[in-house]
Amino acid sequence: MISMVSAMESLGTFKQGEEIRISQVCNDATYITISSITYPNSTTSIDNFNMTYFGSGEFYYDFDSSSELGKYDVRGISDGCENTFATYFDITPLGISQTTSQGIGSFGYLILMITLMFVFGYISFKFFNTENWWIMGIFFGFMSLIFLVYNSWLGYSYHKAVTGLPTSNMPETFFYMLLILLIVGSLTCLALLFRHWRKIFKYMKKEIKRKEPNDSDFEDWDVDNWAGEDWRLRK
Repeated sequence: MISMVSAMESLGTFKQGEEIRISQVCNDATYITISSITYPNSTTSIDNFNMTYFGSGEFYYDFDSSSELGKYDVRGISDGCENTFATYFDITPLGISQTTSQGIGSFGYLILMITLMFVFGYISFKFFNTENWWIMGIFFGFMSLIFLVYNSWLGYSYHKAVTGLPTSNMPETFFYMLLILLIVGSLTCLALLFRHWRKIFKYMKKEIKRKEPNDSDFEDWDVDNWAGEDWRLRK
Protein backbone atom coordinates (compact mmCIF):
# COMPACT_ATOMS: atom_id res chain seq x y z
CA MET A 1 0.00 0.00 0.00
CA ILE A 2 2.84 2.40 0.87
CA SER A 3 4.63 1.73 -2.41
CA MET A 4 1.40 2.27 -4.35
CA VAL A 5 0.74 5.62 -2.66
CA SER A 6 4.29 6.82 -3.19
CA ALA A 7 4.15 5.82 -6.85
CA MET A 8 0.95 7.76 -7.54
CA GLU A 9 1.47 11.05 -9.33
CA SER A 10 -0.89 14.00 -9.14
CA LEU A 11 -2.63 15.36 -12.22
CA GLY A 12 -3.26 18.61 -10.36
CA THR A 13 -6.15 20.41 -8.70
CA PHE A 14 -9.26 21.29 -10.66
CA LYS A 15 -12.47 23.25 -10.18
CA GLN A 16 -15.62 21.48 -9.10
CA GLY A 17 -17.89 20.55 -12.00
CA GLU A 18 -15.39 21.16 -14.79
CA GLU A 19 -14.22 18.52 -17.26
CA ILE A 20 -10.93 16.88 -16.33
CA ARG A 21 -8.53 15.59 -18.98
CA ILE A 22 -6.76 12.46 -17.73
CA SER A 23 -3.68 11.79 -19.85
CA GLN A 24 -0.95 9.17 -19.94
CA VAL A 25 2.11 8.82 -22.18
CA CYS A 26 3.40 5.44 -23.28
CA ASN A 27 5.36 5.23 -26.54
CA ASP A 28 5.11 1.47 -27.05
CA ALA A 29 1.43 1.05 -26.08
CA THR A 30 -1.33 0.40 -28.58
CA TYR A 31 -4.05 1.01 -25.99
CA ILE A 32 -4.48 2.36 -22.47
CA THR A 33 -7.62 1.65 -20.47
CA ILE A 34 -8.73 3.24 -17.20
CA SER A 35 -9.69 0.26 -15.09
CA SER A 36 -11.16 2.13 -12.10
CA ILE A 37 -11.81 5.57 -10.64
CA THR A 38 -12.32 5.87 -6.89
CA TYR A 39 -14.42 8.85 -5.81
CA PRO A 40 -13.94 10.89 -2.60
CA ASN A 41 -16.89 9.09 -0.99
CA SER A 42 -14.92 5.81 -1.39
CA THR A 43 -17.19 4.45 -4.13
CA THR A 44 -15.35 2.95 -7.10
CA SER A 45 -16.41 3.03 -10.72
CA ILE A 46 -15.13 0.05 -12.73
CA ASP A 47 -16.21 0.70 -16.31
CA ASN A 48 -12.93 0.18 -18.24
CA PHE A 49 -12.86 3.56 -19.98
CA ASN A 50 -10.82 3.35 -23.17
CA MET A 51 -8.48 6.32 -23.55
CA THR A 52 -8.20 8.10 -26.91
CA TYR A 53 -4.88 8.12 -28.74
CA PHE A 54 -3.71 11.71 -29.23
CA GLY A 55 -0.36 11.13 -30.92
CA SER A 56 3.32 10.86 -29.91
CA GLY A 57 2.46 8.09 -27.46
CA GLU A 58 -0.10 10.17 -25.53
CA PHE A 59 -3.53 8.86 -24.57
CA TYR A 60 -6.30 10.90 -22.90
CA TYR A 61 -9.76 10.57 -21.41
CA ASP A 62 -12.13 13.47 -20.59
CA PHE A 63 -13.73 12.87 -17.19
CA ASP A 64 -16.95 14.84 -16.61
CA SER A 65 -18.20 13.56 -13.21
CA SER A 66 -16.30 15.88 -10.86
CA SER A 67 -19.27 17.07 -8.81
CA GLU A 68 -17.90 15.78 -5.47
CA LEU A 69 -15.11 17.55 -3.60
CA GLY A 70 -11.98 15.67 -2.65
CA LYS A 71 -9.45 13.24 -4.08
CA TYR A 72 -10.08 10.99 -7.09
CA ASP A 73 -7.82 7.94 -7.55
CA VAL A 74 -7.32 6.72 -11.13
CA ARG A 75 -5.88 3.33 -12.10
CA GLY A 76 -5.34 1.85 -15.54
CA ILE A 77 -3.75 -0.83 -17.66
CA SER A 78 -2.04 -0.94 -21.07
CA ASP A 79 -0.07 -3.27 -23.30
CA GLY A 80 3.09 -1.23 -22.99
CA CYS A 81 5.36 0.61 -20.53
CA GLU A 82 4.76 -0.84 -17.05
CA ASN A 83 1.36 -2.28 -18.06
CA THR A 84 -0.34 -0.50 -15.13
CA PHE A 85 -0.45 3.04 -13.81
CA ALA A 86 -1.96 4.87 -10.84
CA THR A 87 -2.56 8.59 -10.50
CA TYR A 88 -4.97 11.00 -8.82
CA PHE A 89 -6.39 14.51 -8.94
CA ASP A 90 -8.10 16.81 -6.44
CA ILE A 91 -11.37 18.72 -6.81
CA THR A 92 -11.97 21.96 -4.88
CA PRO A 93 -14.69 24.62 -5.30
CA LEU A 94 -12.36 27.07 -7.08
CA GLY A 95 -9.60 24.75 -8.25
CA ILE A 96 -7.20 26.03 -5.57
CA SER A 97 -5.05 23.82 -3.37
CA GLN A 98 -2.89 25.06 -0.50
CA THR A 99 0.39 23.56 0.60
CA THR A 100 1.09 22.98 4.29
CA SER A 101 3.23 26.13 4.54
CA GLN A 102 0.55 28.18 2.78
CA GLY A 103 -2.08 26.80 5.14
CA ILE A 104 0.03 27.71 8.18
CA GLY A 105 0.56 31.20 6.75
CA SER A 106 -3.18 31.66 6.17
CA PHE A 107 -3.95 30.46 9.69
CA GLY A 108 -1.36 32.83 11.18
CA TYR A 109 -2.79 35.76 9.21
CA LEU A 110 -6.32 34.95 10.40
CA ILE A 111 -5.12 34.80 14.03
CA LEU A 112 -3.43 38.19 13.57
CA MET A 113 -6.64 39.76 12.23
CA ILE A 114 -8.71 38.28 15.07
CA THR A 115 -6.16 39.59 17.61
CA LEU A 116 -6.35 43.08 16.12
CA MET A 117 -10.14 42.94 16.32
CA PHE A 118 -10.02 42.23 20.08
CA VAL A 119 -7.25 44.81 20.64
CA PHE A 120 -9.28 47.55 18.96
CA GLY A 121 -12.34 46.48 20.94
CA TYR A 122 -10.39 46.64 24.22
CA ILE A 123 -8.98 50.08 23.40
CA SER A 124 -12.47 51.22 22.48
CA PHE A 125 -13.88 50.30 25.91
CA LYS A 126 -10.93 51.99 27.62
CA PHE A 127 -11.58 55.25 25.81
CA PHE A 128 -15.31 55.04 26.50
CA ASN A 129 -14.53 55.25 30.24
CA THR A 130 -12.65 58.53 29.89
CA GLU A 131 -14.21 61.98 30.18
CA ASN A 132 -12.56 63.72 27.25
CA TRP A 133 -11.52 60.94 24.87
CA TRP A 134 -14.76 58.96 24.60
CA ILE A 135 -15.07 59.96 20.94
CA MET A 136 -11.89 57.96 20.24
CA GLY A 137 -13.73 55.00 21.74
CA ILE A 138 -16.30 55.35 18.96
CA PHE A 139 -13.51 55.32 16.37
CA PHE A 140 -11.78 52.21 17.74
CA GLY A 141 -15.14 50.49 18.22
CA PHE A 142 -15.90 51.16 14.55
CA MET A 143 -12.51 49.73 13.58
CA SER A 144 -13.22 46.63 15.66
CA LEU A 145 -16.51 46.12 13.78
CA ILE A 146 -14.71 46.47 10.45
CA PHE A 147 -12.25 43.78 11.50
CA LEU A 148 -15.16 41.58 12.56
CA VAL A 149 -16.70 41.81 9.08
CA TYR A 150 -13.30 41.35 7.42
CA ASN A 151 -12.54 38.26 9.49
CA SER A 152 -15.96 36.86 8.60
CA TRP A 153 -15.13 37.43 4.94
CA LEU A 154 -11.79 35.65 5.38
CA GLY A 155 -13.56 32.66 6.91
CA TYR A 156 -16.18 32.68 4.15
CA SER A 157 -13.54 32.96 1.42
CA TYR A 158 -11.42 30.14 2.90
CA HIS A 159 -14.55 28.03 3.34
CA LYS A 160 -15.51 28.51 -0.30
CA ALA A 161 -12.07 28.21 -1.87
CA VAL A 162 -10.51 25.36 0.09
CA THR A 163 -12.80 23.42 2.39
CA GLY A 164 -15.90 23.54 0.23
CA LEU A 165 -18.65 21.95 2.30
CA PRO A 166 -21.30 22.86 -0.33
CA THR A 167 -24.19 21.71 1.89
CA SER A 168 -23.54 24.53 4.39
CA ASN A 169 -24.28 28.17 3.54
CA MET A 170 -23.82 29.44 7.10
CA PRO A 171 -20.45 31.24 6.56
CA GLU A 172 -21.84 33.16 3.58
CA THR A 173 -25.08 34.02 5.43
CA PHE A 174 -23.19 35.13 8.54
CA PHE A 175 -20.87 37.32 6.48
CA TYR A 176 -23.69 39.12 4.65
CA MET A 177 -25.64 39.60 7.89
CA LEU A 178 -22.64 41.32 9.50
CA LEU A 179 -22.08 43.39 6.37
CA ILE A 180 -25.70 44.58 6.35
CA LEU A 181 -25.54 45.44 10.07
CA LEU A 182 -22.32 47.39 9.55
CA ILE A 183 -23.75 49.34 6.62
CA VAL A 184 -27.02 50.13 8.44
CA GLY A 185 -25.16 51.12 11.62
CA SER A 186 -22.70 53.29 9.71
CA LEU A 187 -25.44 55.11 7.81
CA THR A 188 -27.35 55.68 11.05
CA CYS A 189 -24.25 57.11 12.76
CA LEU A 190 -23.53 59.37 9.79
CA ALA A 191 -27.11 60.62 9.80
CA LEU A 192 -26.94 61.43 13.51
CA LEU A 193 -23.56 63.13 13.13
CA PHE A 194 -24.87 65.19 10.22
CA ARG A 195 -27.94 66.19 12.20
CA HIS A 196 -25.96 67.31 15.27
CA TRP A 197 -22.75 68.42 13.59
CA ARG A 198 -22.87 71.88 15.15
CA LYS A 199 -23.13 70.50 18.68
CA ILE A 200 -20.28 68.09 18.02
CA PHE A 201 -18.13 70.83 16.50
CA LYS A 202 -18.74 73.12 19.50
CA TYR A 203 -18.00 70.28 21.90
CA MET A 204 -14.69 69.41 20.20
CA LYS A 205 -13.69 73.06 20.09
CA LYS A 206 -14.50 73.46 23.77
CA GLU A 207 -12.56 70.32 24.75
CA ILE A 208 -9.51 71.42 22.80
CA LYS A 209 -9.42 74.85 24.46
CA ARG A 210 -10.35 73.64 27.94
CA LYS A 211 -7.57 73.44 30.54
CA GLU A 212 -7.74 71.33 33.63
CA PRO A 213 -7.95 73.55 36.77
CA ASN A 214 -5.16 73.20 39.28
CA ASP A 215 -6.10 71.19 42.33
CA SER A 216 -5.55 73.48 45.35
CA ASP A 217 -5.43 70.49 47.67
CA PHE A 218 -2.44 69.00 45.89
CA GLU A 219 1.16 70.07 46.44
CA ASP A 220 4.37 68.58 45.17
CA TRP A 221 5.65 68.38 48.72
CA ASP A 222 4.17 69.20 52.12
CA VAL A 223 5.48 72.51 53.46
CA ASP A 224 4.57 71.40 56.98
CA ASN A 225 6.96 68.48 56.70
CA TRP A 226 10.38 69.32 55.43
CA ALA A 227 13.49 67.20 55.69
CA GLY A 228 11.43 64.46 57.24
CA GLU A 229 10.15 66.44 60.25
CA ASP A 230 7.59 69.11 61.13
CA TRP A 231 9.33 72.49 60.83
CA ARG A 232 7.02 73.92 63.53
CA LEU A 233 8.60 71.62 66.11
CA ARG A 234 11.91 73.45 65.63
CA LYS A 235 10.47 76.67 66.99
